[in-house]
Amino acid sequence: METLLGLSTIDCARKVVSQHPDIRAVNFRRYIYVPQKPSWNDEVITRVTRDCFLSGFDPCDLIGRDDNKSNIALDSTLEITAGRQAFLLMMDLQPTKSAENQALIMDRYRSQVLPWFGGGFLIETGSSYQLLGMNITDREGWYRFMGRCLLMSTPLEVDGIKKFIEVPDTRYCGFSLARGTTGLRITTRDKKTFEPRSIAVIE
Repeated sequence: METLLGLSTIDCARKVVSQHPDIRAVNFRRYIYVPQKPSWNDEVITRVTRDCFLSGFDPCDLIGRDDNKSNIALDSTLEITAGRQAFLLMMDLQPTKSAENQALIMDRYRSQVLPWFGGGFLIETGSSYQLLGMNITDREGWYRFMGRCLLMSTPLEVDGIKKFIEVPDTRYCGFSLARGTTGLRITTRDKKTFEPRSIAVIE
C-alpha cells in the first residue's frame, strides 16, 4: 500500500495501465488554462503507445521550447484491443484540503461510486483533490461514472443548519460532458506549479 502513496498523477496512471493488458495507447491533451473557460478550441491531442507510456514517457516533450503557457493533461480516452475505445475514470473535486473533507470524500466515494466502479487513487492538488480509478470502462460506463460521482454531493446538517456539500466540481463535470472526455493535469507549468500526488487509495 505504501508504494501507492506519494505517486504523481502520471505514475498513478501507469499503475492503472499496467494492470490492464488490453490497453494499447493513451492520449494526452496540450492546453492553456484560463479560469472558468473551456480549453477545447486550443487543445492538441497526442496518442502515446502503451510501451512508450510505461517506459517513462515525459509529457513535457509534447510542449514546444518557446511555449511558456501550455500544460499537459492525461485524457481519459484509451485505445484498447482491436482499436476500440475505453476510458480511464477521472474526477476533479471541489472541497478544499482538510482532514475532515478527505474523510468525507472517501466516505462518499465508497458509498456512491466504488460498488459499481471499484477503488481508486485520491490525489492531492494545490487546493483540493482529484480521483483516478483503478479500473477502465466503455463510453456508456463513463457516463454512468460521471453520474455516480455527481451523487457524491450530499446534504449535511451542521449545527442545526442544512448545507449542501458539493463534492465533485460541477463545472469540471459540465465541461467534461460537453467535450465527451475527462482529463487530469500532469505537468507543472505557468500558474500551475503544484505537482499533484496520491495521498490515499480508496478501497
